[in-house]
Amino acid sequence: MNTKTLRSVGFALMSLGFLGGAFFMVQFPTSVPWTSFAIPTVVCAIGSAMMRMAQKSAGAEEGKVSEDLSTIERSLSDLVDRVKTMNADKDASDVDVFSFSTRIDDECMELINDFVEAREAMIHRYGLPAYASMMDAFALGERSLNRCWCASADGYIDEVKICLERAETNLVIALGVVRSQKSSA
Repeated sequence: MNTKTLRSVGFALMSLGFLGGAFFMVQFPTSVPWTSFAIPTVVCAIGSAMMRMAQKSAGAEEGKVSEDLSTIERSLSDLVDRVKTMNADKDASDVDVFSFSTRIDDECMELINDFVEAREAMIHRYGLPAYASMMDAFALGERSLNRCWCASADGYIDEVKICLERAETNLVIALGVVRSQKSSA
């Protein structure tokens, strides 16, 4: 069974398990016979296991892992460069505070999406602690960019400046984690 089919069947079984459990809950709202949950629980567990197997086999293919790791490093590097440029532009005397939200949309969102789609390769190659370190810094950087976008749309230049600095700092840390894992492997 290929990965896509395995994932689809697993999702269907999980859904049936949840729906079966919900059905018994509605049928017996005051006193639930817990033995009635046995079959839906087993069906749900089988579906969950199938989905995990599909995810593991899809994510662990060596060619895909290598490609995704390259995507992670490239997208983070480009994102850091673009945020650094925005950060340098924020102090210009003729800066338009409202332009940063457009720049974030135009220059950063595709890179963020590329990173997010490829991020799990870090788990397969370097383990969960490295992934957690990278994602911790990335999440703080992305959140700062989102806050910058909002501040820009609302016209708060001081907040834009603060958020761009935070975003740059945290994205540089995330890129550093990726590069240190790559060099130590």
